[in-house]
Parts: sequence; C-alpha cells; structure tokens
Amino acid sequence: MEVSLVIGTLERQVIEAALVTSRPTSTTQERSEASIQLERWTTGASASAASSIDTACWEAYINIIGISFSPSDDFFSSAHTSSPNQSRQSSKISTGSAESNVIEKIAYATSPSKQQPLSILTGQQIQKDANGAKLLLITLFCNKIRREYCSLEREHLSLARRVFEELVNALLCVGNAAHVHQGRDLKALLGACSTTVAAVAVRTSIQQAPNHGIMNVILPCKDSVSAGLGAAGNAASDMPSFSPTVALKLMADIPGEAQSRNDMTTTDIEALLQMPNGIPSKQGIDFANNGSATDAVMEALQITLSGYISGGGEQQDALLCLTLGALTKWAEACKKITLSRLLESTNENGSSILQQLVALLSSQSQQRQWYTANHAEDGIIKSASALKICIDNTSDFGTQSRRSAVVSLLASIAAPTGFLVESFKTAESQQWEEAAVALSNLASTLAREEIDEISTCRLPGCADLIELLLELQAHHIHNVAVPVLEVWLALQDVPTSDRHPTLAAPLYQQLTEVILNRVAYPSTFISWA
Repeated sequence: MEVSLVIGTLERQVIEAALVTSRPTSTTQERSEASIQLERWTTGASASAASSIDTACWEAYINIIGISFSPSDDFFSSAHTSSPNQSRQSSKISTGSAESNVIEKIAYATSPSKQQPLSILTGQQIQKDANGAKLLLITLFCNKIRREYCSLEREHLSLARRVFEELVNALLCVGNAAHVHQGRDLKALLGACSTTVAAVAVRTSIQQAPNHGIMNVILPCKDSVSAGLGAAGNAASDMPSFSPTVALKLMADIPGEAQSRNDMTTTDIEALLQMPNGIPSKQGIDFANNGSATDAVMEALQITLSGYISGGGEQQDALLCLTLGALTKWAEACKKITLSRLLESTNENGSSILQQLVALLSSQSQQRQWYTANHAEDGIIKSASALKICIDNTSDFGTQSRRSAVVSLLASIAAPTGFLVESFKTAESQQWEEAAVALSNLASTLAREEIDEISTCRLPGCADLIELLLELQAHHIHNVAVPVLEVWLALQDVPTSDRHPTLAAPLYQQLTEVILNRVAYPSTFISWA
C-alpha cells in the first residue's frame, strides 16, 4: 500500500534517516550512514557563508515537529490495540489525513513488515519505530537549540517564535496522550519535549527582560498546578494550560537548561533565575508582579506539596515525587533556596515546606498509604536530597531563621516524630539501598554543617543524631557508611574542651571499634596467594 503525504522531500529524507537510525532491524552499516547524515544536516553544514543560521534546516525541523505531534484521535491507537475491531482501526497508520501521524505512515511504508497483513503486533512495532524516530529527532533538535537558538533569535526573530510555538504544541500533544496511555515510549517523549521547551525558554529574551522566556513558561505552569488543585491562578500569559504532570516536569527542567548555557557565567545564570519578572504588561514592563521565577516556582511547589502530601492514589504519589524532584533541581541551581527559605515558605494552614519534608522522612510518612513501593522509595530519596542541598547551602549561615530550622530538625529526630530514624528503618526493611544512602548523606550533612552546635549536645536531638550516625557508620553497605566519615573529620577540629564529654574519648573508642571491624579481613581469609 503506497502512502501519499503532503510533506517536503527534505523532511521525508530526514524522517527516513531517523527511522533507520532508531529501528532495531537496521544493519550497523545502515545505522551508521543514516546517523552521519542526520548529524551533518542538523549541525547546518550546508549553511551559507553569509549567515551563521541555516534557515532551511530550522524550517524543516519546525515542519517535522508540527506533523509529528499533530493532535488526532488515532495518535497512539496502533500501540494500544487489544481486539480485532481495534486492530482494524490501526490501519489508520496508513490512511488518515495527510497532516496527522506522518512518521507512523512513513514507518509503515518503509517497514520490513510492510508486506505482512497489518495486525496488532505489526501495528505496535510500527508505532514503536515511529516513537523511536520522534525521540531521536526531538533530541537532535534540542541540541541544535542549545547551540544556535540565541543567534536564531537575534537574526530571525519570527522563526524563533515559531520554534517555540510548535514545541509547546508538541508538548501539549504528548502530555495529553501520556495522560490517557502509559508506556516508556510516551514517558521518554514527554521528557524530551519538556526539556526542549525549557531549552528554548531559557534562551528567549527581550531587551528589557532577559528572563522573558523563563517567566513566560513558569507563570503558566504555576497557574496550571494551582488550577489542578482548585487554587486561583493569575492567567499570566497567553500560553495554554498544562496538565499538572507537564507543568511540574517543565518547571523541573528550567534550572538544568539554564545551567547548560555556555555563554553565561554561573553567577549570571543564577541571577537570570532570580531576577524580577519582566514580562511586558499592557502598561509596559511590570517588574513587581509575581516576583522572580524562583519565587513563582517555590509558591507553586508549596501548593503541590500541600495538595499531594496526604496521598490518594498513584497519580497523587507521582505528582508528589515530581514536586520533590523539581524542588531538588531548583535548590541545586539557586543559592536563595536555603534552609531558612524552606522554613519561611508556608501554606495557608501555616505548615512550612521544611515541616512537610520532615513529615515525609518521619513516622508520619509510615502512616501514609503509598500506591507503590517505588513511589515510597522515590519520596524518601527526593525529600532527603532536597533537604541535604538546602542544609549544604550556607548562604544563610548565622541567621536566626537558619538556627530555628536546625533546632526544629534536631528536635524532630527523637520519638515520636522519628525524623530520619523511621525512614531509615523503612529503607532497611525494604532493602532500599539508594534511599539509605540519601538518608546517610542528609544526616551527615546536617551534623557536619552544624558541628559547632551539635558537638555541645545542648539542643534536644543532638545525641539522637550521633547515635544514628554511629549506626550508619557501622552499616554493611559501603556507600551508606562513607559519608559519615566527614562528620568525624569535622568534629576533630572542635577542641575537646568545647565538646560534650561523650563526644571525646568515649565516642572515639566506639569509632575505632566500628572502623577496625570494617577494614578487618573476613574470618575465612588465609592469604592473598
């Protein structure tokens, strides 16, 4: 069956090369030749000497993205057929409108299975091939954006705007499909589309507002997650509303993409994420509205953390883990997200982000009904990682708010809250090594950064933390035990006269036994020979 498509020759050649490169049935030689062809085309080797931008390549990519992610009822039908009737519907791969499912049609036209009757299995394989090609193309386009988008915006502004619009449409399309269907292919495509939109956003600016693109994404994302939980939004721009999953993924991708800019220093990138909102209003540039991107993100994450912390199903657990992941990435990128900031960011009930993170790492979390063990483990890992980064950030060191946060954390370690202690017991019982390592890193960072306070044992919880650290030091898993060594190295710099008596000779006697037991040869060891 021949496929008739309204598509340019160049676009078709590129799609076919992407299919050959990603298709498992291609030979090594075929894959190598197609990959070289794609790379040469994407890097713009054919650009004219008069311009650094190959506009034909950008136009072709815009067209490919547009026809690859056009919303249609049968967008993913062939990958989810389960009955004879649905199998017949999957023939839409080769018959639908010219604007929809183009890569699926080309995948069918060039498939080794083309001569076989279209069945559930062949339909699924064709969809898998098409998704692989889409993922490859969106990844190549993202790399091109990172290299050239700033120049494109300066030299061809209208073309740059079309890139952004087409990518947002693609993200909405994949996000809607992922909301209906599950699968690794869709998850990978959603992640790639989100990253690519973020790559454009952090490189989009106007003269008065270098953060124009970032704010133009962050504010609609904030409104989207607010609307998803019934909270009021601001309708900050003309951008469409995203699903909560897409909005959280997009917010999480912004800081990493900002940090990937090699034309800016680390200081400039941090300033970009924290400068006041400069989206043009009807009266001009409004620098007061909504604060910075960091402010908007923290407000949005406070809303979602409060909304999903109690659980309620798989979707709520997944969104909670996405929230924690986004918080971790923003904390890594912005020095203003400190332990003090976590304490001061409160919801309408007066509960702070810090309190909610503590709850997720304490006995309270054990009472929460997690939908799957994977979500429960991921919740521990991401909560611990976000909190560790904020404790490690000492830009608020010496402030009363940081001290209050530290006092609160230490007091929470003792029963009945069991901060760190209860989550570590859970990690041990479930054999979650990565979670145990994350908790060891968190406990060690808290003790190391606040060693002057903890070494005196004057605050409630200090002795409980030392007890936990000794347990972690004796742990049989190397990566759980190693972070604790930094605590003892920090402690040795505190004069013994300034320490609590139990943290002098008695502690080091215990440590000597623990460490000697770890380095001793096993009882069955005879010799190296």
